[in-house]
Parts: sequence; C-alpha cells; structure tokens
Amino acid sequence: MSGADERAAAPAGGYDAALAAQLVGLAALANQSLENLYLPGDWEVIYSHSAGSAAGGSQYYLAAYPSSQPTVCALIVGAPWSDFISYYTPDDNHLLTQVSANIVGNNSDVLQVDAGFVQMYGAIRAQLCADIARIKQSIPAFAITLPLVVTGLGPGAPVAQLASLDLRPGKTVSPSHVATLSSYVFSCPPAVDPAFAAFFAANVPAAYRVLAGADQFPSQPLPASGYVNAGAQQNLPLLIPVYDSPWVERDGPYYQQLLTGQPPAPGTPGSASGAAGFDPVLAFTLAKLSAVAYQMYQHPGSMPAFQYSPYLLNQNISIGGAVWASLFESPDNLVVALRGTVTWMELIQLVSNAFPSAPAWLSANYGQYAKPLVDLYAAGRDQLSAALNAAGNKPVLLTGHDVGGALANLMAVDLLQHPLQGKRAVAGVYTFGSPPAANTAFVNSYAASALAGVNFQVARPMDIAPALPLLGFLSTLGTPVTLSGGALDPYNGTTWHALSTYLSLLNPGGG
Repeated sequence: MSGADERAAAPAGGYDAALAAQLVGLAALANQSLENLYLPGDWEVIYSHSAGSAAGGSQYYLAAYPSSQPTVCALIVGAPWSDFISYYTPDDNHLLTQVSANIVGNNSDVLQVDAGFVQMYGAIRAQLCADIARIKQSIPAFAITLPLVVTGLGPGAPVAQLASLDLRPGKTVSPSHVATLSSYVFSCPPAVDPAFAAFFAANVPAAYRVLAGADQFPSQPLPASGYVNAGAQQNLPLLIPVYDSPWVERDGPYYQQLLTGQPPAPGTPGSASGAAGFDPVLAFTLAKLSAVAYQMYQHPGSMPAFQYSPYLLNQNISIGGAVWASLFESPDNLVVALRGTVTWMELIQLVSNAFPSAPAWLSANYGQYAKPLVDLYAAGRDQLSAALNAAGNKPVLLTGHDVGGALANLMAVDLLQHPLQGKRAVAGVYTFGSPPAANTAFVNSYAASALAGVNFQVARPMDIAPALPLLGFLSTLGTPVTLSGGALDPYNGTTWHALSTYLSLLNPGGG
C-alpha cells in the first residue's frame, strides 16, 4: 500500500494533503449523477441516495476503503450543478436560518446557516442516518467502530459540513453511530454565521476547508453581510492556468493537481459543426479574449500567459466596482469581451434568479430577457458605449463565455437599435457556453433581425449551462455551433463548461 493509500485509512487527526487529494476526486463525482458510479483506486460504493432536483439535487454516497477489508468509511456529499443552480434562487434560499435542534441541540435558536443548504441537508438526512446504521449492521469491520471522513466540493461542501456536525461522535441529541470523524471540504462558500462557525470548530475539531489560491467561487458573500466560513482553512498555492477559467479553478481536477503536483494531460483539438459564416479561427481568438476578461477581474495587474495579437487591450470596464468587460482593438476591429460569473453570489444572483423582464431601452414588444442581466447591463451601458466611441472607428465584435455571452447578445440588440458613431456597428457575436436568457418573443425578434446571420452560439454537447432549466422558460440565442470532442479532457470536471476546455477544442494548433 502506498503512503497515500495508508493515509486513506486514517479518518481522524491532523490535516493530510495526500488524503485530501483522494477525497477531492471522490467529492467531484458527487456533483454529477450517481448512476453507474465508478470510484478510483480501491474505494467501493456502499450506499447512495439522491433527493432529486426539487431539493437542489442534494445527494450522497457512502464508500469503504479498501474494498476487501475496509478500515475507513467516507461520506461524500454533493449536488449536480444543473440542479443546484436552478434551485438556489436567492429570494428563497439565500438567507440565514436556524439549524434543527436534532443537529445542534439547545443551540438551534442562535446558530444559523444559509436556508438553501439547510433544506438540502434536511432532504437527505433521514436516509443518511438510516444508511449509517445499516453500515454498522452489514459491514463486520464497522460493527463496533465506525471511522468516518466526510467530504464535499462546491455546492456539496456546506451540506457536508452540516452532515459532519450532525454525525459527530459523542452527540447526545440523536446520538451518532460514528466513532471518529474528520471533515474535508473544497471550494466551500461562506454559508454560516459566526456563532455557527465557532460551534462547528468546537464540535468538529478535525474539520478542514481547502481553498485554492486562484479559486474565487468562495470569495463572496463578505463577512460584513453576516456570512463567514466554517472549518480550518488550508491554503493551496496560487496557480493561474494558462487560460484563466473559474469553472476549472473550482472543480476537482484542478484541486487534485495542486494537491498532488501532477498536472493532467492536455486536451486535444475538437471540431465545430458547420454554420454559414462561422469562422473557427476567429472563434478561437475571441475565446482567448474572453479568458483575458476573466483574468482582468480575478487577477488584476497580471499578464496572460498567451498571445492574442493582433489585438491590444484598450481598457477594462468596471460595473458596480467589478471588471465585467475588456475592450480590445486590432487594425480591423474593436472587440468587447464580457466575462461570466466567478463567485457563488454572482452565480445565484445572475443565473439562478433569471426571471425575465423588458429592458427600458428596448423597443416595444421586442421581448423579455433575464432581469439580473438586464439590470447589470443597464448599470454599465453608458460606459460601454462611451468606451467604444472613444476607440477606433471600426466594426465591433462582441464575445463572452457563460453569462458574458448572454450579456454580449443583449449588447448586440442595444447597438443595433441605438447605433454608435461611424463604422462601429456589430459585425459579429460569438458566445461560448451561454445560458438561456431570452423569452420566446425575444428569440423571435432576434431571429428576424440583422443579428441572426452574424451571431454564433458555440456550445459543447455536455455543457450544463446552455440547457439550464431556469425560471421563465428561457432560451439561448444565435446560430448553434456544436463543438465536439474532448471527452477525455480531465478539466471537463462535472460541468463540461470551463472556457479553457472550449479553447483546447478550438485551438487549431491542438492542446
């Protein structure tokens, strides 16, 4: 048994990076369907359960290691990203609420956790407790002593922390069957109040919250809002990937790379389906500029590790104090690249909460668009127009990944209805993995406009974002361009959404 394998047999004690490297791989698997679950190494699934999309996809599986003569049991908690994003509307879920007395005893009136995560744990708790009891009865190695390590990544991380507190050894209310317990969570957003964080630290002392230096998903909400993190923070190095991609930096393969020091193999070129007017070389260039926009927000002042000539960065454009767009200029064009969501708060506020409304500047009966994006664009509309008018008198290309693509589509309509000076008309729109944001009337109006022939929605078949089942029966915009390939790219993670994977597939040079 290797050193890493030996550590896997010890669920309690100090922080163990080798154990963390194994657990984050298991945790990533819990953020996708648990059907046909295949575990790495000598881990074996014992039981699994999913509460379904109505509970944000909250689910878990229990695994034993090693499979022949188990010495440790792991509880891996997660939620498929698509279910989580569709479920976690802020008005319903983002508010601090009391935790059940069955978990925290007489402290329930003073300890608070974000309501959505409380509900997600409540949806799996009864079955989880039953499965823990079944393990004691069905696996002889755990009949007397059950050592448990609990883990979760991203949407599963706060739920895993609630499970850790509920299953802690020595608990008197709803007594636990667990003899020793440690907790490892990754990319865990601030979801508890200070009183809960203190109670958690006192009652689950071997609880570790692992954070990659480049991962900004857990950076909001800020403590001033009443939210803090739980668990002892374990910092991993700051490593900006070649293409700064937040959907990579919050997922299991990237964390595993930092923990093991072993980067996965590079991706391979893919192929884009044919569409009249679509330029795959231009698509690759615009995707690179979208990556620059991410980096300008996440790591201001840093320099991208790749070339994007003949374009030069003209300026970054901030909306509400945060960089949302980068303006580039080449001898022939201007390009506005808009970034997608980075933090947990941006995700639930801009995507989960996407019920449509009509922009005030839009002509009557054009249709409706996701209101959070309408409001965000309205806040930066004048700045974007002024920046373009101050740049060269050239045609404009719009691009973006994730909601950056949805913002690019909205901006294209605005520039069509309210033309800028000179030659600054929209010459093309290229989006990558853009989520649905337009209602049926908006889709029809867009398709009947001059934008229809120059807008291309590049999407990978397995990318969760374009198919999100959001409020308001929304759709994507543009001529669909299917980007195939990359099935074995390790950075696919559980969402197939990362911009870096799009770039690997679009790269005409490969990798």
